[in-house]
Amino acid sequence: MPTTKEIFALRKTDKQRAYELAVELISISPNDIWNKRAYAWTIYDQINLAVSNQDFEKAKLLFTDFENLQIPETDEEKLIHEKFSRIKQHTDPTWEIVQKAREESEKKNHKIALELLLPLTENGNKEIKDKCAWEIFRVLKDTVRKTEYDINYVSELLKHYFSFALDKPSLLHSLILEQV
Repeated sequence: MPTTKEIFALRKTDKQRAYELAVELISISPNDIWNKRAYAWTIYDQINLAVSNQDFEKAKLLFTDFENLQIPETDEEKLIHEKFSRIKQHTDPTWEIVQKAREESEKKNHKIALELLLPLTENGNKEIKDKCAWEIFRVLKDTVRKTEYDINYVSELLKHYFSFALDKPSLLHSLILEQV
């Protein structure tokens, strides 16, 4: 029977084998906290691998396996919960697009960032709608600074913004209205 010590050591050299041993160990003794920890960390490794291979379905299933462990949120388990909290967003295939949009926005390529984010707003995710709305503001600001601009384009930007039904009043809403 494998031990948690072996599993933790094996994570450094063979993450797949460590995961297999952890699965075996957790099936033998599912309530042992050390077995849960070892299994959780090997799940973490497998999620990272799945995300790097863009296998988001597998990543989601693995994340569910972690949640099913029901590791208590104590001070001793704080690190593992923080790591899984951060990695959860990576199990979403839109995460990569959002990251690309953020990079484009940082380069001041707001139209490109907006083009990347706009299709993602259809899923109803408030956070993505918020990011998209900020890009709309930036594009709107750049557009209206020009002496001549396409009013239909501005109208289309505003239509998108108002379709998001974001919180009002807000700084963003005030800034959009100022541009209008």
